[in-house]
Amino acid sequence: MMLAEAVQQHHLDHRGLAHRLQRHRELIAELSEHRRVPRLIQALSMYVEPVTLALLERAADLSRQYLLLTNDAVTMAVMECLRLSCLVTNDDNFDAVPNLFVWKPR
Repeated sequence: MMLAEAVQQHHLDHRGLAHRLQRHRELIAELSEHRRVPRLIQALSMYVEPVTLALLERAADLSRQYLLLTNDAVTMAVMECLRLSCLVTNDDNFDAVPNLFVWKPR
């Protein structure tokens, strides 16, 4: 949500956006939509899977196995724990993960 808001508010290209925001942190201070996410999750009565030490250990294994960055590996570990096999993302990093259906809405 934060990256989408940065694209919209600052008219930035989505490619390399996270790194650009890290180099220009003053842009982050102007973003606020991400602050609505916890209230929205609560209002929708959505369940949030806790990230446990066991999940982090599994994520480390998945990271090495599929050459994933930490956040992607944690996503995979949580999905594995919940027996989920479909992911909606525009992230190409999951392409090498077998038995995972990745839907890219681009």
